[in-house]
Amino acid sequence: MKNLFIALACLLMQTASAQNFPNIYRDVLVLREKMSDGYFRTDSESEKTYFSILLKYFAPGKSHTSLETKALIKNSGNPFGIDEMIPLVSMLKYDSLRDPVAEQVFSAGKELAVSAGPGAGAPVIASAITSLVIKRAKQELTVVFFNKLRDELEKQGGLKILFPKTAGLISNIETYLYASFLNTLRAAFAEDITALLTSVPAYLRSDTVSALILKEPSRHGLWLSIPVLDGFANLLNGESLADAIQRLRPQQPAIQAGEYKNVYNTMELVCQLSEALRDESGLTNWISLDAFSKKIIDDPVSTSLFYGLLYEKIRSYSFTKKDGAEFKLTAVISNTQEKIDALNNTIKVFLQGYNQAAAALGNLQTISKLVDGASYQIVISVINKISSTTKNSCTQINRLIRLFDNTYAAKTDSLFNNVSTLTALVGNLYEKQYAAAVMNSAILLNRYLPEQPTTKQLIRYGSFAASLVESKNAEDISAALDAAILPTGSSSIKQHTSWSVSVNSYIGANWYTEKYKSTTLTNKEISFPTFGMSLPVGIAFNKGLRDTKIGKVVGSVSLFASVIDLGAVASYQLSTPDSVTSKQLPDFTWQNLLAPGGFIVLGRLFNTPLSLGIGAQKGPTLRSISYKSGSTTVDLSDKLSWRYGVFLAVDIPFFNLFSKPYIKNNQP
Repeated sequence: MKNLFIALACLLMQTASAQNFPNIYRDVLVLREKMSDGYFRTDSESEKTYFSILLKYFAPGKSHTSLETKALIKNSGNPFGIDEMIPLVSMLKYDSLRDPVAEQVFSAGKELAVSAGPGAGAPVIASAITSLVIKRAKQELTVVFFNKLRDELEKQGGLKILFPKTAGLISNIETYLYASFLNTLRAAFAEDITALLTSVPAYLRSDTVSALILKEPSRHGLWLSIPVLDGFANLLNGESLADAIQRLRPQQPAIQAGEYKNVYNTMELVCQLSEALRDESGLTNWISLDAFSKKIIDDPVSTSLFYGLLYEKIRSYSFTKKDGAEFKLTAVISNTQEKIDALNNTIKVFLQGYNQAAAALGNLQTISKLVDGASYQIVISVINKISSTTKNSCTQINRLIRLFDNTYAAKTDSLFNNVSTLTALVGNLYEKQYAAAVMNSAILLNRYLPEQPTTKQLIRYGSFAASLVESKNAEDISAALDAAILPTGSSSIKQHTSWSVSVNSYIGANWYTEKYKSTTLTNKEISFPTFGMSLPVGIAFNKGLRDTKIGKVVGSVSLFASVIDLGAVASYQLSTPDSVTSKQLPDFTWQNLLAPGGFIVLGRLFNTPLSLGIGAQKGPTLRSISYKSGSTTVDLSDKLSWRYGVFLAVDIPFFNLFSKPYIKNNQP
């Protein structure tokens, strides 16, 4: 017994040693034998050998497909090009052979085909193949989705600014390997979404956006509020309150003159006061109101020194009155008690409000230290307090210089128009409501730049990113992918695109006139009305319909070519109380499902997926039909028929093959 234990121990040690310290020399010789012309051979024995050896080094103890293995090697940082030695043809072949879904489907079909009689396996095989096709179609569409995302990240500067980590990752991987990188993509998406507080202002400050705003003078006022978002973003990244105030000042030369000149110079003065009242001790951002009163207001000499030095800093500031007359700020600031009192009141409003914002942080100097544990409500209260204090300071300055400008208040308020959306975004991120964070970011962008491609791309890809980040299991991830590539309501794509082509189905009711030619009744042509369930599947060529006068989409019209009709199968399943499996379906062959035909379909009735179709098709033979003429009953179930009529059904596109948007100047 003792010897047995020793032998087992030695065996285990040898196994562990083999795993931790493999014989590389031996493995290289084996691998070299499986190669020709610098590539691994594609026969089954070679594939099985070299994949198992490579996984031992690059992913020991784990099971991966060949595509995943190639991706692991490529992204391992190994500089010797081992991944290039694996031919793509071999990978595709090897993966298809070991695909568990494919194996299950064809295994089930094979077993049933063998166990059942001739022709009896068609329902099961049809069901199995349909499942496989749907799975493969989704995989292909997901690859298309990621290809599109990569293209948009490359050509849309705005989307790249909003999703920098994702852009860097997805540009370095082949999109057909997306499945191997889903976890990495989730991490990149999460990092980008949590950074929206800074990336949205960064995009709005970009040269692209600046050029768009510069083209339209009516939008120049946006430059007033963009710095506010930028200031608060830096505040949330750890910048001190006093430093963040400096960022509230607009920097664009276009608003330093003209109708926004007064607001610009007001913010310049606010920033000057903020710097003039900084606390250099490092204990807080600004001096206290009590300290200002005792050290400055109560000492006439200090008062003169303080305002004398401030006077020099604001010599260049000028304002424009309602009548267009321009005057220097120094003209209304004089060494009189009335002006000194007005200046003191302005500073009191400033210090009281900003110090209250600082007090909300307690002993902390920056908001970023609150990320762990503290309520985001503190952050929101600080931002709101800074906003209200800055607006009140602007009001005090207006009273001081007596502008008598009716538009001044509205313009200063516009500085903080979007603060409520920004604070909502803060709440979304603190509560990890990523989908809501994406939508609030899109709302912010749309207010500045309505109908811009970047906003639409953020909604589409950002919503997918949020769903992926919020996923808790494989089912959630699958649902997120399905929503991205096959969104519910995808029938509406037809009306929102100028042209599109889709693999389509319709499920609903039909009213047809059936026409048969019966040899039993001396070649008599028989026709009669029928009513039943319709589920044709085929190709739809779609044209979006829109009212050009009001620029509103109103529906779609399609030319639909049916290939098969599953109406009888659907009717059977719906009429059976218990869930129907493929084994419970009646026996039929593929010929029974063929129903070629053509229809004109009016889609999106009443802005719903309902569609009205009119046309003709060959009647499928998967049904029981008889006709009675006098005392003669004729079974027409296997007779060739054509039927003409209408159907009212729900539009269910499987996926789009092609789509062309409306031209830009006609965009609804």
